[in-house]
Amino acid sequence: TSSSSMAASSTEFTAILLAGGSGKRLWPLSTAKRPKQFLTIFGGKSLLRQTYDRLKGLADSIRVITAARLKRDTEREGIPWRDIIGEPMKRDTGAAVALGAGLVKEGVVGFFPADQLVENARRFAKCVREAIAIAKKRDVIVTIGIKPTSPSTAFGYIDPRGGKFVEKPSL
Repeated sequence: TSSSSMAASSTEFTAILLAGGSGKRLWPLSTAKRPKQFLTIFGGKSLLRQTYDRLKGLADSIRVITAARLKRDTEREGIPWRDIIGEPMKRDTGAAVALGAGLVKEGVVGFFPADQLVENARRFAKCVREAIAIAKKRDVIVTIGIKPTSPSTAFGYIDPRGGKFVEKPSL
């Protein structure tokens, strides 16, 4: 999984949480009415709230892009209504990233999945700060990811031969 940062002229950092969720990956715990980001299976808080809290000290502002039907559930997680953007229809990651990039006029913007477990928040924060610094200095896209241990059709990856991102490859 990955997060990206894009630079512009300002020093502000905006975090965009991608919280669509169709509820298929962790079925039966996760359903269409209660997708994975709302589950509290790791640490008493939902994955969405954990992601929001991890980024709170790093970002000047945080926005959440989710399905329009999930806006109220997202607000119940303690996310201010003004910071929740509801997509009227499912269009996958690319469209959500384009929407998020369009919301930020200047500065660095980072995109973060809202349904992932991060066990070492301190290390995560260090990586994000480094990515922000690189993006500000060089005006480039920075990707943070984990080194895979095996192939998977459930996750995208960066092809080492060309540096291109491959979204959830076929078997």
